[in-house]
Amino acid sequence: MLFDSIRIGKMVLENRLVMPPLETNLANDDGSVSQRTLDHYERRARGGPGLIVVECTSVDPVHFHRNQLNISDDRFIDGLSRVAEVIKRHGVRAAIQIQHPGRQIVLPSVQSVAPSPLACRAIPRVPRELTIDEIEELVERFAEAVRRARDAGFDAVQFHGAHGYLIAQFMSAWSNKRTDRYGGDVYGRATFPLEIIARTREKVGTDYPLIFRFSGDEYVPEGRGIDESKVVARLVEKAGIDAISVSAGTYDSGEWTSQPMLMPRGCLVPLAAEIKSVVDVPVVTVGRIHSPRLAEEILQQGKADLIAMGRPLFADPDLPMKAREGREREIRHCISCNTCMRSLSDSGPVICLMNPELGREGVPEVKAPQPRRVLVVNGGPAGIEAARVAALRGHRVKLWDERPSLGGRWSWLLKPYIASRLKLLAEIGVTVELGKTITPQIVARENPEVVIAGRGLKPEIPLIPGMDEIEPVQADDILVEKKEVTGRVVVLGGGSTGFEVTNMLVQRGRQVCIVEEGASLGVGLEPMTGTVLRRRLVDRGVVFQRRARIIRIAGMTLVFTDEQGAEQQLPFDHLVLALDWQPEDSLVDSLRGGNYRLIPVGPYQQPVRYVRAFLEGTTVGREI
Repeated sequence: MLFDSIRIGKMVLENRLVMPPLETNLANDDGSVSQRTLDHYERRARGGPGLIVVECTSVDPVHFHRNQLNISDDRFIDGLSRVAEVIKRHGVRAAIQIQHPGRQIVLPSVQSVAPSPLACRAIPRVPRELTIDEIEELVERFAEAVRRARDAGFDAVQFHGAHGYLIAQFMSAWSNKRTDRYGGDVYGRATFPLEIIARTREKVGTDYPLIFRFSGDEYVPEGRGIDESKVVARLVEKAGIDAISVSAGTYDSGEWTSQPMLMPRGCLVPLAAEIKSVVDVPVVTVGRIHSPRLAEEILQQGKADLIAMGRPLFADPDLPMKAREGREREIRHCISCNTCMRSLSDSGPVICLMNPELGREGVPEVKAPQPRRVLVVNGGPAGIEAARVAALRGHRVKLWDERPSLGGRWSWLLKPYIASRLKLLAEIGVTVELGKTITPQIVARENPEVVIAGRGLKPEIPLIPGMDEIEPVQADDILVEKKEVTGRVVVLGGGSTGFEVTNMLVQRGRQVCIVEEGASLGVGLEPMTGTVLRRRLVDRGVVFQRRARIIRIAGMTLVFTDEQGAEQQLPFDHLVLALDWQPEDSLVDSLRGGNYRLIPVGPYQQPVRYVRAFLEGTTVGREI
């Protein structure tokens, strides 16, 4: 079924794989189409999905963020027409998503607007309540945006009614407290999107395909759940929508909008199945559907009509082609690490852990004027990326690491990335040697012209009275399965490493208490992963002690004052240290003064710094 054709209104798709709208931050600052935007979408089209829905495009000249596509004026039509053309030249249907952020606009310099003056937790700025005249003007803006999309050559338009943006804000009792015709019960709150659809049909007729995307469940207090969403689905179908795409969540429940690896595969499919049970138009499902096999199962079971794969097509744009040709083993799978989402939240262009070409399609590395002998020592993420880029630029590159695996401190967490990069490095001619003894003399004998040296990290045992009388265990030794602990476990440190090691321990039946001196927990984790992991740990009985001031260790008891300042005694069988490590520069220092250019890179304490590590490595590789 996955490669059967299907009709959305008058539009026929060659297969049922959809690339949903995922932001890239590749547009020009004013929202116009850049060459990088064109290259990105043409690369995805070459892979052969049935439909590509171009990322959320602003209907408003003010309420959009830098590098977001814009469709608020006729001057953008020419650029957008080129996007539609590069997609359609490969036999793929092209749609575009139109959006207004409402209160979820990220720019602090712009006054946000919303149905009601209520802030969300993620962006705690109170928006200004829209007037009736302004709402009617926005209805016209949406309809005009659809007209521009049609004039630009797009085969369809998708309304963004999901993830807590403006249309979603009107539909939700969580964000809409109005008492006029745009508020009240679910029918009143649906008035805004229904007026948009009606006005749009007046402008483009009944034959132009329209898709409505919304969250089947917002997963926030007072938010719209599946029962109200089924009502909305029937209303928009009756109003003239040709297909419904079912997602979930808002900015305040972001783990449902871009599900991290801890979420079950296909976790949003039940929502799509519920919507499909009450409408006759095709239903699109999404949410950690990373394999063609799972996609086929969902279709065969009748839970949806089309499958949206977003991040998987970031990781491997050829996924549809490989699936069609029976080459599933060759697919470079997305691992739901949310590196892409993190790169966007840092206001940069999109980056993928598994696909270094994402965002740079059609931009080959510029060959160096003079090939050089480059040696990379200690292969953390920055060193790996430096080696990759340097090799692509024509340098002769070797990568050495004293450890048995690449990845530095995070080798246990980066296994899919490391496997992918090892394959890529071999393909581009990088010689990799692991478990290599590295001394200044050995490096000198190699006669490199450039040495890129990864700065190291070393654990430190905190100066706590009584610590010298016990044998604490480093969390990293547990994570790489060098050591095991049993019984009651106290984990010192509630950051990313503390969460990861605790998750491993509770899966093995250990009783764990995390003790953290600071006020925040899970620092260093990708935010959506952190939300899910903390919830999981609480469900499994983990106790958290924040703002703890450690006094001493007495025998096998940790003595500390808790958040209220009361002294507590916490007995344990093992004490695990999950604290920040300290930079360790002995190798870098030993290599100074050699007959080569020395470039130190790193180190990076936390996995959330992957993006910075990649950027540093690629920058270094391009500067040689």
